[in-house]
Amino acid sequence: MFVYSQLLDDVIADMAAVVERFRHIDPRRIVALAANRATAGAWGALAECVALGLDETPTFEFRYDPRRRILLAATPWFVPRNRRISLNGLPALYVLRFRFPRFLTNNPLSSIVHELLHISERFDGKHRALRHGVWFERYVRDIEREWRRKGDPSLVGLMSLDFNELRRRFGAVACRCFRRPFKTPLRLPLEEPRDWMSHPDVKRLGLAIGPTPPCRLAVRFDNPADLELTEKDLELRVFHPSGSARVSRTG
Repeated sequence: MFVYSQLLDDVIADMAAVVERFRHIDPRRIVALAANRATAGAWGALAECVALGLDETPTFEFRYDPRRRILLAATPWFVPRNRRISLNGLPALYVLRFRFPRFLTNNPLSSIVHELLHISERFDGKHRALRHGVWFERYVRDIEREWRRKGDPSLVGLMSLDFNELRRRFGAVACRCFRRPFKTPLRLPLEEPRDWMSHPDVKRLGLAIGPTPPCRLAVRFDNPADLELTEKDLELRVFHPSGSARVSRTG
């Protein structure tokens, strides 16, 4: 059985060591794993970079009439809380999630480079603002070539294997995942009462309250017990072309 998450860890660490553009990255504070539901279709995202240091400013969601500039409906105030992920006692700043096996039927190396480029140059748990396009894809290819030239040859060789080739060579492909569906940030209720009209976006848009009070939109708050994730919240899953099966927990 080939544990692909270990390869992801090793490749990210090697890139941080040899690729000039990734010297700001501390691979120990990146968690690389698969989404726990297999995705084998031709469409959809291959990967995502989840930042764990985003602003936790109280907010709410709302609807408004753009012509009359009237607030129509809003949820209660809530606080977006980033997940607190700690593996081996070290807090993580980023989560890179890959969609297996779709990720392996395309160019996995390109996907890894894509997601690492979204990491802030300050490595502070925030995203770097990037616009995808022709220049971005050229940038990705330049980094790919640099790593193939400078990187560990054994890792470069493994990254050239697709899903079917890995299965033929190793019998099965596994990757660590979160045991439960993963989302961040979580929405937790704000205890202190606040007026809708004090929200920065409401002020920026110049909204007002109409003759009819705004409707209250439903909001589903998350469980604060789910904020903290550690090794016990991970598991190892073997992936098949159309599904996955849990093997055991792993750190």
